[in-house]
Amino acid sequence: MNIFQYLIFIGIIYTIVTLLSTILILLATLTLHGLRVDSLGTSYRVVITLCNAIVLYLLLSLVSSLTILADQKNRSMWSFAFFSIVGMLTVLWIGTRNVYEKHKSGDYYGHSSRLRDDLIISLAAPALFIVSVFVPIIASNPITNWLFGAIEWLDQVRILGWLLGLIGILIMIAMLEDAFFAFVSLIFVSIRSVIKRESKSQ
Repeated sequence: MNIFQYLIFIGIIYTIVTLLSTILILLATLTLHGLRVDSLGTSYRVVITLCNAIVLYLLLSLVSSLTILADQKNRSMWSFAFFSIVGMLTVLWIGTRNVYEKHKSGDYYGHSSRLRDDLIISLAAPALFIVSVFVPIIASNPITNWLFGAIEWLDQVRILGWLLGLIGILIMIAMLEDAFFAFVSLIFVSIRSVIKRESKSQ
């Protein structure tokens, strides 16, 4: 597997995970509103944070499975290290980008605890990805295995696979343009929130 094939797979994974994330968050939000759960309450925060954690776990497990497959086909330490770094950066960029976009659009206004939770999850995901590459059982579960099989099937359907991969890659390229600034911005936001919390406690 070469880097182009790897990126095509990453693009398909990103497209599918983004779709699943939108559906999951929408269903959770509608259910919570239907149950009249306070959006500032702990229950709401726990459910939304859990949904974000599930999405990031699916992302890192799929990218981990892809990285392991690429290593099995290439059997080179250099390629393994390269694909692992690309996979880790992909998980990091997507996680921090999503948090950055929510913060920029004001979704965290009045929800500083949710910002902190999502930031911790998005920074922990790349570390868990690296561990899962060496301990594949972490990324192995029925849902991930089924999704990865579906992605392999989509890749074999040439037109659809290339289309999904191209869409995903274009989205990722656009995302990378400000991913670094998003990461730096989130670090400053977290530091600022800690300073404010400490100043209030004094």
